[in-house]
Amino acid sequence: QLHGGLAITAYEDPGTNGSIGCFIRTSGRRHLQLNINITAGVYLLTNHHVVQAANPATGADPRILQPEYAGHGAPPDNLVIGRYVHGFRGATDDCAIVSVDPVRRRYANKVPSKPMTPGYNTLAGIAQPAVGQRVYKFGATTRYTKAQITAVNYSTPDGRVRGAIYIENRNHHLWAAGGDSGSVAILLDTNEVVGLNFMEDTQCPVQGGHGCYAGLAYPIGSQMNNFCNPNGQVSLA
Repeated sequence: QLHGGLAITAYEDPGTNGSIGCFIRTSGRRHLQLNINITAGVYLLTNHHVVQAANPATGADPRILQPEYAGHGAPPDNLVIGRYVHGFRGATDDCAIVSVDPVRRRYANKVPSKPMTPGYNTLAGIAQPAVGQRVYKFGATTRYTKAQITAVNYSTPDGRVRGAIYIENRNHHLWAAGGDSGSVAILLDTNEVVGLNFMEDTQCPVQGGHGCYAGLAYPIGSQMNNFCNPNGQVSLA
């Protein structure tokens, strides 16, 4: 069964993986001038940079794999879970949706719970990010980690990122590493999703280990809204 935090990758770039974030249900979006034609339904949400190698607009194979494939030759067909549909990447966005083939894999909006507590946490909905909120995430590389939101509407000095959430473990313990991109930041107290993680802060490496104690996420609401018309509806599936 597919759930948040599992590794995914593009069929044509099987050695580079990111993470499943969550599953969303949209009433669809259509904008012919922008070449957007998203039909109503349920989709897997992740970062665009995780699956951009599957964008058919560039002539690529749209198939998405779970998990990543490190073998030789073409990836086996039974790893295919769906196809790239549409994505956005810019100063305020890094998100993409993938179709879900229910015949191949079932899905659920849940993530594994903390390491010493077997089972899963069900995602309870979405919420607005705020400074001081305690969050956790489950990513394909670093698994379950915890931190705190220390800034909202955060922009990098060069302006390449705007309106982001800055998340930091104040004790400088591990928060994220490469491969966690696309996972979601979840409120520790309510299991509501507040952000879509897209970047570790490489200026904040953890001591003696792989990864960083801080990173950036975009507000989950703004990322989900990219995939429905202004008067439409989008929610967790």
